[in-house]
Amino acid sequence: MPLANTPNFTGPTPPDGVAGPTVKAIVQVGNRMVVGGSFTAANSVAHKYLATFVAPAGPVDAFAPQLNNVVDVVTPTAGGTGYYAAGLFTTVGSFGTRVALFTTTGALVTSFRVTANGEIRALAINGTHLLIGGTFTTVDGAARNGLASVNAATGALDSYLTVPLLGHHNFGRLDDAAEAGVGAVSIAISPDHSRAIVDGNFTTAAGFSRDQIVNIRLTSSSATVDPNWATPAYTRNCQYKAYDSFVRSVAWSPDGSYFVVAATGGYKSGSLEDCDSATRFNASSTGTNVQPAWIDWTGTDSLYSVAVTTAAVYVGGHNRWLNNPYGQDNPKAGAVPRPGLGALEPANGVPLAWNPGRNPRGHGAEIVYASPTGIWVGSDTNYI
Repeated sequence: MPLANTPNFTGPTPPDGVAGPTVKAIVQVGNRMVVGGSFTAANSVAHKYLATFVAPAGPVDAFAPQLNNVVDVVTPTAGGTGYYAAGLFTTVGSFGTRVALFTTTGALVTSFRVTANGEIRALAINGTHLLIGGTFTTVDGAARNGLASVNAATGALDSYLTVPLLGHHNFGRLDDAAEAGVGAVSIAISPDHSRAIVDGNFTTAAGFSRDQIVNIRLTSSSATVDPNWATPAYTRNCQYKAYDSFVRSVAWSPDGSYFVVAATGGYKSGSLEDCDSATRFNASSTGTNVQPAWIDWTGTDSLYSVAVTTAAVYVGGHNRWLNNPYGQDNPKAGAVPRPGLGALEPANGVPLAWNPGRNPRGHGAEIVYASPTGIWVGSDTNYI
């Protein structure tokens, strides 16, 4: 059962066919939950795009920074003394920055500033470096395509990560293909900080052929593309008229033995393309033709987020079913109903019995986050 009395994040009712106010990011910092998204109120009190509350059910803090646009991602500082937020916003009050650093008390750290010319959708800390991913092409006026690193204390561009992500997955390669920004959408660092898996809309990374996913080797001095890891899993076009690219989220297991990718994409009739799926890759697999350990398909419904614990792989999205490889907007052999949310057995991807149910599904569960207090789910609807 979901915990009662967690805060409700709301906003103006959108036009038909447009996603409503959405929670896109959740992280726990100390005894507080930090929540970001496109909402404008928390428990009916004005809180635009970012809010905090005492875990697990409040109260909501008075903290209400004046961001001018949506928050896509939040992540704690290395020492847990604060957190970073990034997204579409460009200012916090009168202070201009693409990434905002807040202390646990809610104070904005004005000695930290990131200047970039596009949206930042992914953040990850590695030592003194903050890795950023998005649809930008410059950071601090220097060329950085979709991926960069900045000093974690000041936000100044550094040379730790200089891997350009280039090339649309579908747009420009197929007639009438949808167009989206090129760059990273998700960055997940392994528990031992030896590698980062980056997902996004790209076909090359630092000149290596890497379609929508790349393995970055992390050392104390540099972050570089692993030349001995590539997979053909995300080379398919899927429904290219609707999607330029279709990977959405990646998460590591707590022991670092594997990671899981969540994807949308709408695969074609009769195919088993790695779209609309959750896919496990073993960390021990190497080479330039790495194959998944397992794939769980929804039957052409989007998955947007994934979180991994020792007990389960949790996925959230617009899904109606899981274990549905042959379904095409309908349940076929093996399908089990899991509206908007589900849990998979880590060893083989088979759905577990847990079935909380999201009704209505809305656009979907944009974020699933595992914390010491439980599994948090952020979405654009009001009920589970």
